[in-house]
Amino acid sequence: MQDPGPARPTVDVEVVGTRGAAKGELRQEVAGDWREWELSGPVQGEVARLTFGVDVEAPLRELFITAPNSEDIRYAHPSQPVWLGYGDHSTGPVRSRFGLSWMFTPPPLVFPFRSGRGWGGVAVGADPGQNLFSAVSYEPVDEHTFEVVVHYEPACRVAPGAVRLMVAAREWSSPGEVIASYAECLRSSGAAPNPRREPAEWWYDTLLCTWGEQCNIRNEIIANGRKDHLEHPVVTYESQANQARWISHLVDQGVPVGVVSTSDKWQRDRYRLLPDVGRYEDLSAFARWNHAASRHVIAWWGLWSVDGAPRDWCICDDEGKPLSVDPGNAEYREVLVEDVTRLLSPSGYDLDGFFLDFTARQALPKALAEGHKTGIELLHDYVALVHGAAKAAKPDAMIMTHCPHPYFADVTDVLRLNDWALKRPNIIEQATYRHQIASSCSDWLINTDNWPLYDVGQWREYLRYQPEIGIPASWFTHGVFGEGDRRYGPFSADDYAVWRQTWAAYRKTMGLADLEG
Repeated sequence: MQDPGPARPTVDVEVVGTRGAAKGELRQEVAGDWREWELSGPVQGEVARLTFGVDVEAPLRELFITAPNSEDIRYAHPSQPVWLGYGDHSTGPVRSRFGLSWMFTPPPLVFPFRSGRGWGGVAVGADPGQNLFSAVSYEPVDEHTFEVVVHYEPACRVAPGAVRLMVAAREWSSPGEVIASYAECLRSSGAAPNPRREPAEWWYDTLLCTWGEQCNIRNEIIANGRKDHLEHPVVTYESQANQARWISHLVDQGVPVGVVSTSDKWQRDRYRLLPDVGRYEDLSAFARWNHAASRHVIAWWGLWSVDGAPRDWCICDDEGKPLSVDPGNAEYREVLVEDVTRLLSPSGYDLDGFFLDFTARQALPKALAEGHKTGIELLHDYVALVHGAAKAAKPDAMIMTHCPHPYFADVTDVLRLNDWALKRPNIIEQATYRHQIASSCSDWLINTDNWPLYDVGQWREYLRYQPEIGIPASWFTHGVFGEGDRRYGPFSADDYAVWRQTWAAYRKTMGLADLEG
């Protein structure tokens, strides 16, 4: 019996807003390989949800999940809801069963599905400036019917035609091809940028972040059993002295490190970009020391933090408790640009870029002021502000994020694959899966990351594979305290030899200049 081919859908829409539910009128268009439906009439009041109901001839067989999750589940049965975006979806309107999903935020908002012999898909697109929603979910109804729900948190006004449902009009041979076609459709319609990339040579270089070494110390304290681990948080061990010691150890082993990153908590207050002088007594000297050895230095920064922030610069809940810093606040924006300029400028601390993290910590309040950006749009504006200020201070500054939605192609230079799920022994499968998603969305460079790991064996296995999919990176220098086997595995002389050879071969292949010192 021949497979029926791509799904042939019928679509309707329900608008749920502050004035109750209403049916919206839909206009259908064909955009290359995708059929699109968008609201054509006026929408009354603020919208909380847009629900697109989809009926298909051929029942779906499986879904590919474009948001890596803590359970390391990559394929879903079509009877299971799937959530892409922010928010606590464990207790929300959609009870997705796939655990914490903050590795890619936001992920590409596409649900590749298999119904015939190949892969089709359903997705959501929006005009620039109209990505005001926080998440998109797939919610099954029956074998031939499902809903794609666009969640606005907080509720906001939605312009007709600004948001559209996309359903594949053909089949592809893999989920990656579906994602790539979706991304190209967004670019060709102007819904996503198509930047002309000119990567600086140093962006390709091997990267060290010492967070793994900090975790090693804390894990050994926990394993000791006689010490109070609450008195020894991981951030305790982020300091200029520890960084210099760990970097010097790798240099002594002959491992060619081209880029180093600070870690959480190098800042005095997390919402600012000023060093904690108790940890980094001379950040400029740290930059000079690395630059003298041809290494570049980037600053880790967890976005949205309220640590130390004035209440007036924060997004707050109904009781006035700060939820996150507000990148829409004019005073904060001015200070942020000053901080970025000081941190990267040669006349300031002379760092070279940013490792932006914690994008999933975006606040989802019940309401914001009229005209305030919300959802994905607010995050993009935040990252764009950092990106623009960084490039103004240092034109070859590098911005690394874990925001693989194609809309972020103009504010992301390097896409990080992010933290790993602790499943053994599939580190190569996880990395291949994430790389397939990230590389299908844009032509940004890809940083391979390598924390956390189940055991030191995973580190060895992944070390050899990293150059095949992107920029080699390590979060460890002396060994790995396995987050899975709960044992410490020190690196051997053979480990360092393989590490030296692997990273040196990668650097030679990329044509990178020899490192000094």
